[in-house]
Amino acid sequence: WRWVFIISGIPGFVLGILMLITVREPQRNDLSKRQDEPTSEDADPEAPTGCRRVGKVLKAFLKPSLMILIIAGAFRNGAGYVWAYNLQLYFETYYPGVSTGEWMSWVPLVGGSLGSVFGGIVSDLVIKRRGQYSRIGVLVVSQLLAAPFALGSVLIEPPYAFIMQIPTYIIGEAWVSVTLAVVVEVVPPYAKTSAIAVYLFIISNIGGNLPLLVPAIQTVANDSLRIALCVLYPGLYVFASVLFLISMIVLKIEMRSQEVYVPLLTERAQGVTPSYGSGDKEE
Repeated sequence: WRWVFIISGIPGFVLGILMLITVREPQRNDLSKRQDEPTSEDADPEAPTGCRRVGKVLKAFLKPSLMILIIAGAFRNGAGYVWAYNLQLYFETYYPGVSTGEWMSWVPLVGGSLGSVFGGIVSDLVIKRRGQYSRIGVLVVSQLLAAPFALGSVLIEPPYAFIMQIPTYIIGEAWVSVTLAVVVEVVPPYAKTSAIAVYLFIISNIGGNLPLLVPAIQTVANDSLRIALCVLYPGLYVFASVLFLISMIVLKIEMRSQEVYVPLLTERAQGVTPSYGSGDKEE
C-alpha cells in the first residue's frame, strides 16, 4: 500500500520542476507598483516590514466577517476529513464485501475538480450583479444543496450511496475556490499571500482534528458510526452554511459602513466640511 502514496506523490515532483523551469514572475507596471508601494508622504504605509507587517496582517484577520468566514471554512473542511477518514470503516461495518475503490478512486477527483471550477464560475457571475458579499451567498446555497446528497451517502445502500457522492462533490466542493477568493478580496493588497497561508493553516488544523469527535459522538449514539457520520458529515455542511450566511451579513454591514466612513475621512483630510446628507446645510 505504500506504493500508492509514492506513485501519487511523483507527479508533484515533476510538476514542481516544470513550474520552476517555465513559470516566471511577471513584471509589474508602474500603476501596480504605486498601488502596492507607499510613498514618503504616507503617514500609514501600505506595505510595512518586519513586526509591523505581521501586525498589519493579523489586524486584517480581526475583521469579524473574515474570522467567521474562516471558521466556517474550517468546519466545512472538517466534514471532508471526517468522511475521508471513516469512509472505508463505514462500508466495512455496514456493507462488508463492498469495494469502495471502484467508486471512490475517481468520484472525488472528478467531482471535486468540477465542483471547484463550478463554484468559481458561478460566484464570478453572481458578483457582477449582486456585489462582493454575494460571493459568500454561493457558499451558503451550495452547502445546503449538497447536504441532502451527503446524507444520502450515509443512509442509502451501495451502489446508490456512491452515486450520491457525485452531486455531493460537484456541488459541495464549490466552497474551496469561492472561500479562497473571498479571503483574497477582503484583505489589503500587501496581506494577500500571508492571508492565504494563515487561512490554510487555520482550516487545516481545526478541520483536521474534527475526526476526533467521531468516537465521542459514536459512544453517545449507542456505538452507531452511522449517526456519528450523519452529525459530522452532512451536519457540518449545514452548520458551515449557517456560518457562511452570518459572515455574508456581517460583510455586507462592513461594506456599507465603509462606504460612509471612507469618504468622510477623505473630506476631512482635504479640509472640506463633511456632508452627512443631502438635506444638511452649513451653518
